[in-house]
Amino acid sequence: SIIKGNHGFLPTRKDMATGLLACGPNIRKGVTLDTARLVDVAPTIAKLLDIPWRPTEGRVLTAILGANKEGKKAH
Repeated sequence: SIIKGNHGFLPTRKDMATGLLACGPNIRKGVTLDTARLVDVAPTIAKLLDIPWRPTEGRVLTAILGANKEGKKAH
């Protein structure tokens, strides 16, 4: 049989993972996160763009945010 590509994944499968790469203004250089979930991307982007965001399942990935967004020294 031919194996075809597919989009998406089942969050219940612990063996499925992907990467996240972020760069640009207000993103700290050299930060490595142990985990980041797909549901964390939208709240993080909203924070970077100063877009109001109501509470959701995801969280803002504050560890990657630079000084202009979290008051921390950017590296």
